Amino acid sequence: GSDGSDGSDGSDGSDGSDGSDGSDGSDGDTGDGDNENNDAARSAALDHALEVVAEMRRLGLEVDVVTYNALLKASAAAADAGATRRILDDMRAEGLRPNLVTYTTFIHACVLRGDLGAAQLTFDELRSDGLQPDLAAYTSLMTAFAKNGAVDAVEGLYEELWGAGIAPDVVAFNCVADAYASAADAAGVERVRARMAEAGALPDSVTRNIHLKALRRAPREAAPEVLRVLDEAVGSAGAPPADVAYAFDVALQWLPKRGLQGEVQEGATR
Repeated sequence: GSDGSDGSDGSDGSDGSDGSDGSDGSDGDTGDGDNENNDAARSAALDHALEVVAEMRRLGLEVDVVTYNALLKASAAAADAGATRRILDDMRAEGLRPNLVTYTTFIHACVLRGDLGAAQLTFDELRSDGLQPDLAAYTSLMTAFAKNGAVDAVEGLYEELWGAGIAPDVVAFNCVADAYASAADAAGVERVRARMAEAGALPDSVTRNIHLKALRRAPREAAPEVLRVLDEAVGSAGAPPADVAYAFDVALQWLPKRGLQGEVQEGATR
């Protein structure tokens, strides 16, 4: 990126694909070996990025805010808290002022390592630095609270977002819904989905996974709702196969546990 707003925009930290996707309610597991390989690859990518910047310095090339934002993004992906803090400190030591992308990326790094306090402090620091949080910054922090089922905090940020004149997108709505799902409040997820409809935001596969996550501990009376969400997953054009499989997995585990054998057959037929 050339303006700091695209090369390392930090928005992937709040796109709903990791922070609030609801898929963490799944019983699936990619395996420790895969996770270790992914972690090693991300650490190697960070090391390479640091080497590239060192080479830039040797060549006398400018290391600017965009470069530091790219480093922050790499350190966030590697979940290297120490590197993330050092990069930000080095940036300030060189007299470079963090921009909105910098702060949003740092918040994302805090979210990835589960450091809710640091995420909130960084968000506050962003505003004290005279910057106005954008949608990505809000959803990044909302993701952190949603993971902990902090419904009031997420709803407060949602209201603040509206008050700032920022229209929430499906990612922001999914963050709010995931807060309710983390608190096992399926009715709360339904209310969020009603708000989405009013705002003209179309639910996606992430929304459905969040809804199913909320229904995992629901009583047997919720069977029609479980099957309805399953129907949505199956009938949605372009739904990722993995998300459809997740919907089936939840439904076909949930129904027999509540003695609903007929509904199991109905779900299998779907």
